[in-house]
Amino acid sequence: MFNKKINAANQIVRSKLVSFIAFALGFLLVSVSISNAQLNKVEKIAGENIIAKDQFIDELAKRCFLFFWEKADPKTGLIPDRTAVDGSEETDISSIAATGFGLTSYCIAEDRGWITRKQAYERIRKTLLYLDTMEHVKGYMYHFVNMKTGERVWECELSSIDTALLMLGVLTVSEHYKGTEVERLANRLYERVEWDFMLTDDNTLSMGWKPEHGFLRAKWNSYNELMMLYLLGLGSSSHPLESSTWHAWKRVPVYSYAGRTYLNCPPLFTHQYSQAYFDFENKHDGYADYWMNSKLATEAQRQFCIDLAESFPKWNENIWGLTASDGKDGYRAWGGPPAPLEPLDGTVVPCAPGGSIPFAPEICIDALYSMYRTYGNDIWKRYGLADAFNPHNDWVAKDVIGIDVGITLLMIANYQDRFVWNVFMSHPAAQRAMERAGFIDIDKDRNGFIENSSIYGLKKHPVSKRPVIKAKPSSAEPDWTIFQSDHAKYPVVMRFAFSWDNEYLMYQAFVSDSEVLSGQDQVELYIDPHNDGLVWQNKNDMQIILKPTGGLEEWHKRTDQINASINLTDVGYEIKAKISWNLLNVKAQENLVMGISPAILNIGSNEHLEKIDWHFKLGSKSVELGELKLVN
Repeated sequence: MFNKKINAANQIVRSKLVSFIAFALGFLLVSVSISNAQLNKVEKIAGENIIAKDQFIDELAKRCFLFFWEKADPKTGLIPDRTAVDGSEETDISSIAATGFGLTSYCIAEDRGWITRKQAYERIRKTLLYLDTMEHVKGYMYHFVNMKTGERVWECELSSIDTALLMLGVLTVSEHYKGTEVERLANRLYERVEWDFMLTDDNTLSMGWKPEHGFLRAKWNSYNELMMLYLLGLGSSSHPLESSTWHAWKRVPVYSYAGRTYLNCPPLFTHQYSQAYFDFENKHDGYADYWMNSKLATEAQRQFCIDLAESFPKWNENIWGLTASDGKDGYRAWGGPPAPLEPLDGTVVPCAPGGSIPFAPEICIDALYSMYRTYGNDIWKRYGLADAFNPHNDWVAKDVIGIDVGITLLMIANYQDRFVWNVFMSHPAAQRAMERAGFIDIDKDRNGFIENSSIYGLKKHPVSKRPVIKAKPSSAEPDWTIFQSDHAKYPVVMRFAFSWDNEYLMYQAFVSDSEVLSGQDQVELYIDPHNDGLVWQNKNDMQIILKPTGGLEEWHKRTDQINASINLTDVGYEIKAKISWNLLNVKAQENLVMGISPAILNIGSNEHLEKIDWHFKLGSKSVELGELKLVN
């Protein structure tokens, strides 16, 4: 979802503007407990009108729900991907993931008394009936569709993860309305999904499929928001995944920051979406305590933002939050730690702490309330807090995004009384999934876990040692270094060495590849000439790309000072490259130390895609590469 969400959101174009009053008169079917008068009053954020802290998350939850209630299409029930923060803009584009959150929001609203049971039931029933008529392939749904017709838009993918987010909402309404037509409709939608349709050759699931091109190369094969997808497949009674699929995805990377060790993925949404529905608290599967993992990831991100206060002085212990969202220059994959390859710019995303409230309630609620009190009307709008804002340049997102509003609402409900968890986990499919994945209770002494770690069986916090290699004079026999992938079907091995003279840094590599796709395979060489950490797209650093076809690229198109030859061999290809010291902007001399890391992008014909780095450790502000030392 991470990459797909970015690409798809950048394609969004808006339709004509309509006033909120005209829209409300044409669509709003019933009133909810938060009125226009109430909204206008609290938006003054002055004196007695300030919302008290102990009432704030109730008010935020109501406003989040209002997005789903007001903005659903009156005929289809589909939920828009996004809308203007004040509700004034209408769109024709629906996200099926947002629709899943919307279904759940109606159950929450009915339970809280914001709408009646009849109102919630009729809205849910209408939505399910329409979903049942929409185009699908083996039960999987297209990521973005026209709200009014249900038709696929933008040639988007049949999305495995967004289908999962829809089905989580579907199962929630099934359980909440047991014994009704809604339960029957919902279970039928879930049971028609043939989960193994997306299964790939390594027993992991593809991120999607397009009728024009087939399956996407990207796979759900390492830790992120993927758990919900595999668990839904395991829980199916009609088209279940094998239990082995739960063990096929890698629990990597294991990362340590500020004394915390956990499975890392920088944007916080990846730690939240599965846990909005599946209750992992005090459970482990022999690999990790995923609840604790999300808690540690949240705490680490807060500290990460505090640590970057020198670069972004408006960030502090209460103004923080990084996850995928809108930014001043478009949709961005914010995250951390570690520092993302896409540079941070000081933007804050409220749904980052919003979606982590159950894991770390004190710091997350403090953050949200501090945003509200500090920036007031600038970011506090009809549907809650703006999707994102940048306190360093006064930019505020003009839209709210359905899945961001949704994760905030659901996690508030889970924090308050475990509502979504209690309902969803009562469904037989959820219980079956957890059992088949092998989850067991964690004992009160947390045996098998060390302090401040979510990794089961870890004996001590890992320490990453930076590897060191030597570059000898060009006249000497080089020292070779070997690294390789562990893929059984598409193995790849690189043997590389560096040498030098007064004019050039020289790089030579032999790549053994069982299947060279000359137009797509490539070797990348990351260089940090001043050994101060590689910063993405920094003009003092570089990424050189060398392709078996002879193609040569560099970040800033400075290839005129790079000489390279690439030749195919019987087992792969050979690379020789000479990089001018003038380009590197350092003086060649004995004992010079640089940062360096070769990498291989290995692509197989059967949708295999693998990136292998020699040493590429993401830090808070830069990337640590391996150490290259010039010797005589």
